[in-house]
Parts: sequence; structure tokens; C-alpha cells
Amino acid sequence: MAMDTKPLTPPLLISCSQISAHGYCDNCGTILDQVSWKQCKICHNFDLCRNCAKPAFELELATQRDHKNYHKSNNYDDPKGNEDLHSVFVGEAEINWHELLNKIKESHFQRIMEKGKIENDMEMSYVMAILEKKVPTKTAPPSPSEEEQRSKLGSMLVEYHIQAYKRKIRVLSLDGGGVRGYMSIKVLGELIKDTYLPDIEVFDPENKEHQEKFKEGQLKFTDQFDYFVGTSTGGLIAFCLATKYPILEMQKIYAKPSAYFTKNWLNSWRVFGWLGDIMSAKYNHNKIHERIDSIIGEIFEGRLDHGKKLTAKNATLLDLHNLLNPEHMISNDALKKNRRYHGSSLEFVDDKLSTIECIEAHKGITAHRVTREKVLLITAYNTTTSSITVFNTSFAEHWQYLIADVLKATMAAPTYFQPWSIPKGIKENGSFVEGPKPHDVYIDGGVFANDPELTALWAIRMQWKKMVNYRILSIGTGCYNPELSSTSWGGEKPKPCEYADCSKAFSNSSDRTQYIKRTHLNKKTYKCQIRGCRKSDTDSSSLRKHVEYILGQHAFRKNKT
Repeated sequence: MAMDTKPLTPPLLISCSQISAHGYCDNCGTILDQVSWKQCKICHNFDLCRNCAKPAFELELATQRDHKNYHKSNNYDDPKGNEDLHSVFVGEAEINWHELLNKIKESHFQRIMEKGKIENDMEMSYVMAILEKKVPTKTAPPSPSEEEQRSKLGSMLVEYHIQAYKRKIRVLSLDGGGVRGYMSIKVLGELIKDTYLPDIEVFDPENKEHQEKFKEGQLKFTDQFDYFVGTSTGGLIAFCLATKYPILEMQKIYAKPSAYFTKNWLNSWRVFGWLGDIMSAKYNHNKIHERIDSIIGEIFEGRLDHGKKLTAKNATLLDLHNLLNPEHMISNDALKKNRRYHGSSLEFVDDKLSTIECIEAHKGITAHRVTREKVLLITAYNTTTSSITVFNTSFAEHWQYLIADVLKATMAAPTYFQPWSIPKGIKENGSFVEGPKPHDVYIDGGVFANDPELTALWAIRMQWKKMVNYRILSIGTGCYNPELSSTSWGGEKPKPCEYADCSKAFSNSSDRTQYIKRTHLNKKTYKCQIRGCRKSDTDSSSLRKHVEYILGQHAFRKNKT
């Protein structure tokens, strides 16, 4: 039953049930996975998700045009906007769609046969749906034309899988772990030196010639990857690698963590004890936030937007998208137009074309094909909506966030740093203008999504919409395996504020997902994890020992020095 009254507590009363409705929003392309949504009561062929159906939401001009043309072709009156919309439940919608879906599947099947090529998983579903209806039986053997068609389809299916094998996607994944990011940077540094600087026996980070050669090696290393993904401190490192920021400079942050991670005064005074953990975050974020801002300023040095320098105060994820993909530059003025190309209906392809727009999905929704792009993924947890957010540089809905806010949010580990509020705004003449308050509040994405590898696999599946041959290089920050005994595991005296120590809860969560990836994903993943680290190993000397140990043992290390 529909309710006209506004719920007192929306987050508690909004349905979280998700179903497979076989439908998409005709405006943004989002899958309709709720129990009900808005549909045109005249044509029963125009569906909007909850967000696009809001009265104040302005639909795309192309969406309005397509809806109007459909009414005209079927002799309906012109649509009147929200007046023609009503709530429809999934059961009713399925009945209305059934006949339409069959017609669309048949038309798509004919088009696929004409071009002689299956291009994505949606087309594969059309082919399989038609083949299911044409299974030959003893009483009705296939005709010569059907045999010819089945033979052609067999060749197309084989070619589809061959192309999937050739379609290589490379992912660099960086785990979270606070100051243990030092380990990730050291391991990456050794990889670069061993691979691209074989002539330098003893690398000197203060030597300018060595620095330049290392930068060249870092560029060659990072140019290989299509996706960069990170959680927490890994998000900051992934950002720096994706934007070609020297990791030798990043290493200075983690080599002297006390210079950037300082305790709040309540926590630094022993007299307050565990009371300080309750009253404030353990660490003051000012210095690390200032360093994040300065890094963004260095990366965008010399770049302008409407004559204004790009800095941490106005550089958005759209600016970052343009930096990563200079051949696919999108201006802020063209932001609205390009939302359709970089939304839920986005499909990356390897065609050497800028943008192809074609009718692809069922119900005539437009799928937007874009030549492959470099993508940065950073996770954070939205405490306002109680949901994970994967900030994606190729997703238009995220282009209106500041880069600085995203990085500060993913590093806001609970109890260590205070949560971070992220405003969504617009760019006006190069300046960032915040949207209306209240803004959503975020914390470290590692709280509920501590394995960035799976985040990358999800993004690849959503953005490529077809089988791909991916390779993942995942760099860990160490894992801690606490020793338990039959006498002490449950009998230890509880310590004040023990819940505030998140390291035990999150340290091994990325390892727990390794089973899923090994058993369900038939691809290659290279995981470099440093084992044996304890939760107290956060001082630089201890971290160096772990790094030296792992670099001395790993097979990829060529030099014995």
C-alpha cells in the first residue's frame, strides 16, 4: 500500500528488499531492483527509479524525447510528466513487460544474426533466450535453415569467448592499514627498481639521477594498469600512483608517521586514560589533511579551470577523470550531457572511437559505449545512508565531489580519525560551490569493504558488461593472526574501550575473501602480503624490518644486495 505521509525515520522504513525485475530506469539506466517504482500509466513502457521519479528531478532531454516519440508511434496523447506516473509493483510490471520483452528479444536476435557478432553479456542473454525456444526434438528435427543458423551461432559463441580472452584488463590494488602503507610503498619501490633500474646496484633516493630514472620506471610501471583501487591508506597510494605522483615522496610520509599522525591532546595525556578515546578521535587529522591538499596541488600544478588554478579546494573527480584520460576530456559545461555516457548504462569497449551511442538493452534503453578509460576506485562507508560508496572516476554521479574530500573520507578510520562530511556541489567559473546541507558523513571504507580487489572486480563487471581476461596485482600491508588458547580466548579481563581498537576486526578481512576469489574466479591474482605483523607494529623501524624480510624472500626480487 502506498503511503502519502512522509516517514518519520526514512532510513528505517524504506524497503531494502531487492528483486530481479528485468527492468531498467529509462532515464539513468539503473537496474530496477526494488519492489515498486514509477511507471507511465498510459503506455506502461516508461519506468523511472525512485531518484529520477522525484518531482524536482529534471529528466534528460533525450529521455523526454524518447518517451514522447513512443507515445506518438502508438497513437497515445503526449506525456504530461509526473501526472502520467503512478506506482507499479513488480508483479504488475512483469505482466505488462512479458509480451514486449519477447518482441524485443526477437528483434535483437535478428540484429545480432545480421551483424554476425555477440558483443556483450546482454546480447548473449538474448541469444540464449531464443535458442531455448528452438531446441530440436525427435518429433520436430531442425530444418536445413535452422541447422545453418545453429552452426553460425556456434561460431559466434566461440568467437565471443576468444575475444574475451584477448580483452586484457590490468588492476593494481592497494590494501588499507594506516601507517603500514609504508610496506606497500616499499614493495612497489623494489618492484620498480628490480624491473626498470637493473643497472643501479645500490639505489640512492637522494641522488637526482637515480630519482629521475626511478620516475621513468614508475611511469612505465603504472602505464600498464587500467584500474587503480584502494581502501583507506591504500586509497591515497592508489591516487598517487594513478596520477603519476612520485612514490618516493609518498614514502617520506610513512617513514616519519609522527610528523603527520599526531595524537589529540585528550589522548596524549595519560591522566585521561581511556576517557580520551571516548571523547575524541585518537589522532588529529590536520597535518595529514594538509599534506593531502598539498599533494593535490602539486599534481594539478599548471592546470586551470576557467582561468583558476586547480587545487584541493576546487579539483573534483571530473578533473581527475580528465587528468587520467586526456583523450576523453569532458568540460564542466558538458557535464549534464555526458551523464548518459558515464552512468549505469556505460559500457567500455576497445574500439578506437571516442563515443558510440547505440540502442542496446531491452525496452529500447540506450547503452553508451565508450573507449576504455583509466579508472580510479576509492571506497568509503556512508554513515548517513548506511551503505558502501565506491567513488569511481568514470561514474558521472561522483564527478561533483572534491578529490580532497574523497581521500579524507577513505582515511577516516573509526576512533582513529573523526568522520568526514562530503558536500556534493557544482563548478561555477572554476570555483566549487557546495550543494545544500546536510551533507553525507563518511568513514573509512575498510569498515565494510576491506578488500579492494573485489571492489575492482565488481566495477569491471558493471562497466565492461562482458567477459574479460583480468590480471590483478594486489599489495597488502601485513596481516595479524592473533594467537588464541583454550584457556584465554574468552577469559581475558575486558579492557576499557577495547572496542576502539579496530585492527583485530579488520586485519584479516581481505584474506577471508581470498577463498571466494580462488574458487569462483578463473583469472590470475598476484597477492603480495606481509605476514607475521602484529597490531602494534606501527613504528617505522618495525615496519622496515618486515619489509626487508619480505623483500629478501619474494621470488620477484632479482638483486641479492
